[in-house]
Amino acid sequence: MSVVVEVVSVSVAQRLQEVSLALPGAGVSCVLGQNGAGKTTLLECVAGLLAPDKGTIYWQSVDLESVPLTEQAAVRCYQTQGDSMQFELTAREFLSFYTQGAGSDLIPDELETVLEVAVLLDKPFVRLSGGEQQRVTLARTLLQNWAGVLAGKCLIVLDEPLKGLDIRHQRIFLQFLRTLAGYGNQVMFSCHDINAALSCADFACLLKQGKLLAAGPCMEVVTTESLQQVFDCEFEFVPALNCGIYLQKP
Repeated sequence: MSVVVEVVSVSVAQRLQEVSLALPGAGVSCVLGQNGAGKTTLLECVAGLLAPDKGTIYWQSVDLESVPLTEQAAVRCYQTQGDSMQFELTAREFLSFYTQGAGSDLIPDELETVLEVAVLLDKPFVRLSGGEQQRVTLARTLLQNWAGVLAGKCLIVLDEPLKGLDIRHQRIFLQFLRTLAGYGNQVMFSCHDINAALSCADFACLLKQGKLLAAGPCMEVVTTESLQQVFDCEFEFVPALNCGIYLQKP
């Protein structure tokens, strides 16, 4: 069964204020907001990596603070905004810490099709471009619990997974998130590209200055008015391709 997440009156000093929401049992949820809105803090709390000062995070109706980190790690994948490394390990060596594979079986075919990291495996991670490092990092994130991901039993938390990716890899990866949700996983990610996020998400959380302004199905909570409130600039909705895109007004 997928991890069902509930956030109840969660506060973190100077970062989050009384945030409450419930995520769907399986699906893709995007977190939108300006820099400093609290997106990373919310993701860290949901992932069990940051204990809130007040409030409670529930997984499957169980207080997350009562769940040992080893048990959390067995059903959760988490990606930070950027991995740093002090040593010139190759991408292969970097990934080998997170999987039993070492040779040609290091990257499952499904991940390789999406992230195209095989050509990067023998290059030093620190010498890869930002986008190449991001693809390796995303592979690392999912390799943490790949068997659980395939079984549809994981909470997948991604902090700005599109950062550094070129347009083609962004599109492929967003489509892949829908595939992962289709397996039964719960995917939660932050993003600065509104239209990219909405192209794959079915649930949205809108944050501003640590406060949750709205959370719910994208079609209900993401509007020109709500986006203006979140980002302090005007938007217009342009119908296109049977859905539409949001454009910032000049």
